[in-house]
Amino acid sequence: MKKTFFFAAVAAISILAVSCSKEESKEVQTFKASAEQTAENSKISLSGLQLRWSAGDQISVYDAASNNGVYALSSGEGTNSGEFAHSSGSSVSAAPFSAVYPASIRTGATTVSLPAVQHSADGGLQALPMYAVGDDMELKFHHLCGVVRFRLSASSAASVSSIAVTTNANTNGSATISGSGTSVALGTLGGTATTTLSLARRRV
Repeated sequence: MKKTFFFAAVAAISILAVSCSKEESKEVQTFKASAEQTAENSKISLSGLQLRWSAGDQISVYDAASNNGVYALSSGEGTNSGEFAHSSGSSVSAAPFSAVYPASIRTGATTVSLPAVQHSADGGLQALPMYAVGDDMELKFHHLCGVVRFRLSASSAASVSSIAVTTNANTNGSATISGSGTSVALGTLGGTATTTLSLARRRV
């Protein structure tokens, strides 16, 4: 009886080892992504005047068959060219691919929704919206929006927790994306003309 148990146990261990081996060899689908550079200070983060991918960055990718998956930065943190591995949703396979950064603003294959309140712990730009279209696993992202930068100073100690900007056109809400490359365009936004930057209370 002991021999039978011993060989059965060995067989079970062998099956488990083969199973693990197969699981480990399964490849994770990965996109390579580069970000358009800007002359303005810009998660993605800024190093000098260069945009760099940051830990936690995610992109949303659609394919021609309407499959949609979220891909998370797996390597390239601190550089302009990163690799994004499949994280959730469907794997995509039918080119062309369209991708939006950050993944959280995407609401459909050709639609996004820009938040009315943007958050930044230190006042630096976070999650600059970008869009990419490509026929292979290498994506080149281009900006969907412009950037406004404020420099604040005070003659005595002051504390700032948020800044609200109101313009003569909507700056948040839902919109349609069209075009590709440097000709990518964002349609009329369906939200409001006031967008607020919320930040950890800072002394100026």
